[in-house]
Amino acid sequence: MFHIVIASHGSLSQGLKDAADVIIGNVDHISTISLNKGESIEAFGSQLKSLIEEKNSEDGVLVFTDLLSASPYNQSVMAIYEMEQVDKVHILTGVNMPMLLEAVNHQLLATSLEEAIPLIQEQGAANISHWHISMYKAEEDDFVDDF
Repeated sequence: MFHIVIASHGSLSQGLKDAADVIIGNVDHISTISLNKGESIEAFGSQLKSLIEEKNSEDGVLVFTDLLSASPYNQSVMAIYEMEQVDKVHILTGVNMPMLLEAVNHQLLATSLEEAIPLIQEQGAANISHWHISMYKAEEDDFVDDF
């Protein structure tokens, strides 16, 4: 089973893991790391590298980050460049709850990380939506009751 590391600004990473615990139940094989206000980026990077190395196994590690090209992402890339066993370490950016739940589902199904990644990306994008009251009102105004 691949391991998931969620790296984010502030407490977002722990919040995502907590929400997954509520929705799915106790989720194992997920670690979180947060870059907090005032924290040294270099210290964060060192801790992140240690975490990825510790969790890296033959099934791999999926690192979720909150923003492309921001510090958690950049430090993830730098950590992987410095590691020896990197063939099965992947980074996905823009993490959202549907992506995390899809990843956990694939952990439980023992899907390979390489197979799971495009499905996780698809789930993340497919669950971005917009709703506004005007949409409901338009449908209501179009409704014709012939009785």
